[in-house]
Amino acid sequence: MKNSQPSTVTSVVAAEDLTNKANYFIGFDGKVCGLDKFPLGVLIQGTPQGELAPVVTSGVCIVFVNSIEIQKGAAISVEVDGSARPQEDGPAVGYAMDHAPEDIACNIRMRLLGYPVNQ
Repeated sequence: MKNSQPSTVTSVVAAEDLTNKANYFIGFDGKVCGLDKFPLGVLIQGTPQGELAPVVTSGVCIVFVNSIEIQKGAAISVEVDGSARPQEDGPAVGYAMDHAPEDIACNIRMRLLGYPVNQ
């Protein structure tokens, strides 16, 4: 089991159905964050549209990786579906604390930054 240690948690009104989006990046608008956008944070639990969604904005959190390899210590950015991916373009939003193997969807721990970092 992976553990999290959020430093800051806030909430945002879910602007779309987020019931199956726990551990995905969420934008300031209450929707799943898009490719290379800077997110508000990571959704802690699935939330129906119109309800308050709990979001980790800094600290150690669990994030979903959709079958893309991420090395431990690598800078992380946001994928088009709101999952984590290795940073290529756009801001780094945190750093991987675990390895995510290629071709396996999984959750990893990451150190979520409260500010964007361009490397």
